[in-house]
Amino acid sequence: MKFLSWNVQGAFPYYTPVERIENQIQYLRQAAECPDIIALNEVNRFRQDLWVNELTDLGYTQLVHTLDWAEELGNSGIPPHQDYNHVNGNLTAVHETFRGETLTRKQPSIRNGVWEDADLKDWDTNFPEKFSIQRLRLTNRRLTSGMFVQFLEVCTAKRRLKF
Repeated sequence: MKFLSWNVQGAFPYYTPVERIENQIQYLRQAAECPDIIALNEVNRFRQDLWVNELTDLGYTQLVHTLDWAEELGNSGIPPHQDYNHVNGNLTAVHETFRGETLTRKQPSIRNGVWEDADLKDWDTNFPEKFSIQRLRLTNRRLTSGMFVQFLEVCTAKRRLKF
């Protein structure tokens, strides 16, 4: 399995230049040789259609993203979101040649989860569109058929993330 995680820097400028995205798609096509799974951070929500169309043309048939959250929060008047830049999110895609199916994005919840003694609760952040949990069912592989792969995609500034 070839997995590529890439911050495509779509946060600034506000409307990512189309030429930058076309160059990044060209890289995926030629240099990266279309990895099985790609996890892109900072995909600009105003360029969502371009990303989806280009990735589909490359053979990525399963796509999930958090750009709907970015848009909803970006248009929100609810404090503190009206003061934040919610212009980007994460996008994950699976190539048609990879033997996996049912790529799904798990939805965050503030009501359900294993809380116990956790300091931070599920999605305790002002930027939920920067977090994405995906699940993919593996198929037709010896010893892994019917197994699931789950991965977490987080986009954050290193100086702010504390473990």
